[in-house]
Amino acid sequence: GYRREEVVGRLIIDFMGPETRLTLGGGKLEDVIAHGELENEPRAYVAKSGEVLEVVVSATADRDSSGAVVALLVASTDVTERNRAERQLRAAFEENARLRAELERERDYQARLTRSAAFDASVADWLAAWLLAASSAARCFSICGMLKKYCQPSSTRPDRITARMVLRLSVIDQVSSL
Repeated sequence: GYRREEVVGRLIIDFMGPETRLTLGGGKLEDVIAHGELENEPRAYVAKSGEVLEVVVSATADRDSSGAVVALLVASTDVTERNRAERQLRAAFEENARLRAELERERDYQARLTRSAAFDASVADWLAAWLLAASSAARCFSICGMLKKYCQPSSTRPDRITARMVLRLSVIDQVSSL
């Protein structure tokens, strides 16, 4: 950090970070000193290395008999690491929430696929029974051919449609082989 001779005689604002300078510039620092009280105010200071230190400052004015501020008793605590850890924790919670929402969407999608497959299975069972009951083999094969053409996977949602179509085609193939 700074040596004593580098600090003595300079204004405190010379060591403040840009945001703190904006909030305390233009005479506002003098108003704070005249008021004489600060309690856990966040500030940013720049170390000699250029690193920005986040601190919490508390201060009490020492006044003379007329009430004028003679000195300001200041205590500051470096909270840079704590704030960094809080930001990382907040980011981890946000990522966790994002992943949880994605997982719930995937679970819901899988549940819809499962319900759809169950429906497809019942329709396939009905279709197989109907085809077996068809009066002529030629009609049965003609219907199977039409259904195979209809059941070809589409490019709109190949992952979803393929699962349905595989089930339908397998039933149709079983019926066709009879």
